[in-house]
Amino acid sequence: MSNQATMSKPTPKTNGGTGDSAATKSGHEFYQKLEPKAGKEQTGNPPVSAAHHEAAGHHDAAAHHHRQAAFEQSQGEHELAEQHAHRAHDHGEQAHAYSASALAQLRGEPQRRS
Repeated sequence: MSNQATMSKPTPKTNGGTGDSAATKSGHEFYQKLEPKAGKEQTGNPPVSAAHHEAAGHHDAAAHHHRQAAFEQSQGEHELAEQHAHRAHDHGEQAHAYSASALAQLRGEPQRRS
């Protein structure tokens, strides 16, 4: 018998059960480690841009929602699975927009205002 039968259903972490804040925070913490600490001299590497932070956070959130959708679907919770799939899609679109902004910044292209 698989362990899944004995596993309890995951509980929502934050933000009304979406888990967005936790996923965004983990992406932010990872990329924050890449930035130089305050007061230290930078040697050739510019700080990671806000667009990279945002893209990473939204990619993390999208991945979280895809995993949650898969779990809910496996439990027969199709309505919840669909809600998580929509959230994953929304975060994917936001991640794409921030990724495009980060690429434009790296290429020295003017930033678009929305």
